[in-house]
Amino acid sequence: MPYGDKLGHFILFGILTFLFNFACRFKHFRINRLRIYYGSFAVFAFAMLEELSQAMVATRTLDWQDIAADIFGILFFSWLSTLTNRFILTHLDSHSRN
Repeated sequence: MPYGDKLGHFILFGILTFLFNFACRFKHFRINRLRIYYGSFAVFAFAMLEELSQAMVATRTLDWQDIAADIFGILFFSWLSTLTNRFILTHLDSHSRN
């Protein structure tokens, strides 16, 4: 499948990001107005270490397109985390009023 490897990176790191964010109960910190989830940051750090470490292993290849796919997956699933968190908060708030 063309670009299957890149799609795999996008989906794998994206789902990992969403699960970490959910497990951390969508906890976040801010840099100026930018909200950064702890889970997203942890997955980003892991992905960068894993990808950049490939430059030091003769049997592996450092690929900037893989890094881009990782980052786009993390960003997209962080956005999905935001939507999910809003939905949960809205849903819980409406039930607590009843």
